[in-house]
Amino acid sequence: MSKRHRHTCGTIEAIEPVIRLSNRQYRFIYHVDGEKYCRYSDVPVDPLKVGDFVEFSWVGRSRSRHSYRSIRGEVTIVRASESVVGASGYIYILVNAAYEKLVKIGLTTRTPEERCAELSASTGVPKPFRVYWSLAVFGDVRAVEATVHQDLKALRRGKEFFQISPIEAKQAIIRVYTFMYPEQAHAIDNADARRLAYQQAAAASRQAFREAQAKVIQAPVASRPPPMRFVSIVESDDSRSKVVGWPLQTVPDPKPKPIFRWNSVVDWMVVIAICIGIAATLSVCRMM
Repeated sequence: MSKRHRHTCGTIEAIEPVIRLSNRQYRFIYHVDGEKYCRYSDVPVDPLKVGDFVEFSWVGRSRSRHSYRSIRGEVTIVRASESVVGASGYIYILVNAAYEKLVKIGLTTRTPEERCAELSASTGVPKPFRVYWSLAVFGDVRAVEATVHQDLKALRRGKEFFQISPIEAKQAIIRVYTFMYPEQAHAIDNADARRLAYQQAAAASRQAFREAQAKVIQAPVASRPPPMRFVSIVESDDSRSKVVGWPLQTVPDPKPKPIFRWNSVVDWMVVIAICIGIAATLSVCRMM
């Protein structure tokens, strides 16, 4: 399989139970639009959930007779899976490589991906658009869009194009939406809280690993613990992964096997034959 990096986006349909590997990493397996992708991390916390619309890069790998798709880099949550049933529409942010310093902020009553594909199919667009982020609006989506455009009118460079970074555009939309509908702020907070929890857990795990590694290096050789092999049991509950136990099993280094085990008739016969040969040789030497 080709090792060229490829880019894809889609909805997570299923997440398999997390597996802890022997190299202190965790393997996450996602089913995205009918395809299976693997992601490796050094922390067991997974910021993704079933229903998230994600974007990532992947590369084809092969091991033994099996081939798989490995996610490279971070996975971007374009749209969180918090319930969108009953939403009146979406406010989206589109980016285009042909317009490096501009973003498009608009609304759609369909999915942002359908609107993005529709705009990218236009003959006047040199390069296709990409959904950077979108927000499901529970309320008057047109009023939210109009307020956002009014708030950013100083940066407007077209009907729906603004000279602003995607991150700043996202913050502006969240600020307007939470001001107009403060009761809906928890849906945004939940998605951002998952990302923050993952980042904090990753940082804490790396720090703990560095401290443990430093202790092992500083400790005398005789006091170092024996090597251990371990297997983690991780279950999935309502598409949320959780660690339920890490049973450890100590496996000492195998000792070299002796040449003779002294527990078989053949071994004793060999020793007796060697002794008789040595005695015969000494007798012949004395006679000479």
